[in-house]
Amino acid sequence: MKRPLFILAILAATLAGGADTPPATDGWSETVYGLQARLSLGERRTPSGLDIPEVYLELHNVSDRGLLLVFDYVAQTSVRFELKSADGKPVPRSLTVAGGNRCHDKLQVQLPMDGTLRFPVSCHSALGGMSGSTILQLDPNEAIWEIPATNTQAYFLSGTLEVPEPTPEVASATWPNWRWHGTLKIPPISIGGTR
Repeated sequence: MKRPLFILAILAATLAGGADTPPATDGWSETVYGLQARLSLGERRTPSGLDIPEVYLELHNVSDRGLLLVFDYVAQTSVRFELKSADGKPVPRSLTVAGGNRCHDKLQVQLPMDGTLRFPVSCHSALGGMSGSTILQLDPNEAIWEIPATNTQAYFLSGTLEVPEPTPEVASATWPNWRWHGTLKIPPISIGGTR
């Protein structure tokens, strides 16, 4: 019985010591414990037929450990977003009501080796504001940003993904999956104005 346990221990040590594969480029963040992230823009069609921007979070497992990368994503705490103008100044949040809420409140991220996951992080990514302005709400507990339709400058949206280290009980509950934790800076993308 000791021999199979010994072999299993060697296998686990080998997987845990695996090096990360070369990171992806094209807007991806630096690699933190085998995970990369980036933001991207898409479009969503409203029931009224209006196409509005949708902000997505993309996650990529670049580790070669061969394990499933797992962590809990909570909309209000896992990612903090920043919107800055072209001169690097923070854009104030001007509105307090988005008119609705459809955020991913909480989900468990599960990424196989070399796997990528993409999901919307918008509560109301963009509503048709006054005179066609763009409204951004990326946290249900925060006021929202408004980019006027007359705006000609670019704004830059970035974020920080932060997942705390799991307790031993949580980590053991997901074994043999790899419970990810860490802080990851997500590079900015251009929103509004000239892109």
